[in-house]
This record gives sequence, C-alpha cells and structure tokens, in this order.
Amino acid sequence: MNLIQLRKRDMYFVMEDYIATVPQETIASMPGFDSDYQQFVALVAKIRSYTITQSIDRRGYTEAKKDLKAIMVSRAVDVSSRIKAFARNTGNTVLEKEIQQRLSYLSKKPNSICADICTYVRLTGQQYLADMSAYGLIESMLVDLQKSIDQFTEALPTTIEARKSRAIATKDILRIFKDCDALLNDMDVLSTMLRFSNPDYYANYFERRRIDRPNYRKIDFMGDVTDRDGNPIEKVTVKIGDTGIVKETTDKGHFEVKNLPSGIYSVGFSKAGYVDTVVQVAVTKNQRTEFTVVLEAKSNVIESVA
Repeated sequence: MNLIQLRKRDMYFVMEDYIATVPQETIASMPGFDSDYQQFVALVAKIRSYTITQSIDRRGYTEAKKDLKAIMVSRAVDVSSRIKAFARNTGNTVLEKEIQQRLSYLSKKPNSICADICTYVRLTGQQYLADMSAYGLIESMLVDLQKSIDQFTEALPTTIEARKSRAIATKDILRIFKDCDALLNDMDVLSTMLRFSNPDYYANYFERRRIDRPNYRKIDFMGDVTDRDGNPIEKVTVKIGDTGIVKETTDKGHFEVKNLPSGIYSVGFSKAGYVDTVVQVAVTKNQRTEFTVVLEAKSNVIESVA
C-alpha cells in the first residue's frame, strides 16, 4: 500500500469504530444505512487480515531468498577462487578467463542465471578435483555447493508463486477499497439528511470521514477511475452535475474538483468504449470526499448479455 492508501485504510478503521457507537435510533433514521455499514465492516475485516498477512509474507519470502542465495554464492566463490588459482599456476588462461567472467558481480545477477553459474563452478571443480588437492579443494566442498544450489532453486518457484499470490492479493485489496468507497459514499448521502436534525452526529461523522493531507480543505472531492481489473483509465470526461464544471482524468485515472458549495451532486463519467456512469457525491464544507469509480467496457456488457 502507498501512503495515501494507508491513510485511507486508517480512515476506514476510524469510521468502523465510530459508527459502532452511534445510537441505533440514529442508524434507523437513515434507510439502508445499517445494511451498508454491515457490508463495510466485513470488507474492513478483510483489509485488516490482508495488511497483517502481506507484511509477514513479504518479509519472510524476501529474507529466505536472500539467505539461500548468499550461502550459495559464498560457496561458489570459495570453490571458484581455488579453480582460478589452479588455472593461473597451470597456464590455463582459457579456464582462468572463463571463471573470472562468470563470477563477476555474481550476487547481483538474476536468480536463475546466478544458480546456473554456481552449477558451472561445481561441475568445473568436479572436473579438476583430482588435480587440486594442493589448492584445498575437496569433495565435501562440492557436495555442500550442490546442496546450496538445490535449496536455492527449489525455493525459487515458491518465491515466484508467493509474488503472484501477492499480486493477486493487491488486486483484491484495490477492489475492496473501491467497494468500501462506494459504501461510504452511500452512507455519506444518508448522513447528509441529518445535517440539521442531528447536527452532532453529522459533524462527528464527517470529521472522521476525511483523510488528512496537505492543503486538504482546498479540494472538495477527488477520485480515481479504473476498469474492472483495477487499471486506471485516462481521459475520462467527468461532469459535475449542472455546475458546468468538466474535468478529465489524468494518465493515472485521477481527478480533483475544488470550490464547490455544500450539497449532493450527480457526477457523470464517460469515455468512448465504456458505459456511461453516474454517481451521487455529497460535498460538505471543510470535508474532502474520496472515491473510486469502475467503468465497464461496452464489450464486457455485450459479452455478458450474449
């Protein structure tokens, strides 16, 4: 998660805790609010679980891979330094040059290439083993090197699968964020009904709803537009109700709107090839609303109908 996502996550946690303390009669005065909140709580639970799991897995897999690679490389360098000395003393310039070239920056080479070079060192050591007793090369050193190579290469598929799993989890968390934003946006609209009848609730709700950022109060609302896979969509036209304000998303699918009076606005999103979408956005003085909009490609809609 980036810094903004972390702040948004923390806002979710704060909102969950606050709404849990709101009197039931207040919740009941907003039709559909409790249903939205229960869905929101379930999604926040997934975010909590994801945050803990991702942090542990990332450190664990990375450190394990580094440790195994470091051991393999150190053993390969130990064997290769003896082969290099043997090649120099016996005038085998081809072998010396080959060892030198292959071992250059070994630890920085990609994992699979690094393992291949270590295997080359082991095989070369085996080839000249009978002639290298004076250089301290013994069979057990080659056995240990092969064990390190095996352990490292066996761990690579696990690490790759872990990376794929994290990539999938990251897409999942982005979808959860979008769902949370959609539910909060609905709850914002419902909470706006109590602006005058229950001003304490209204003030407390929207105070916790905001995400602190530099120059926070200059922007009334901001958002991101993506496709169903979480990819940002650029150059989407964003029309703010009847205000005449028209924005266009950046190459990262982002847009911002400033200086809007408080109220509820119908915000339209359109781009060729995508289904037009309209969402209701509540704007409150000194509060910033953030949300994500998912546009469906027209081709996806046609396929689902077919």
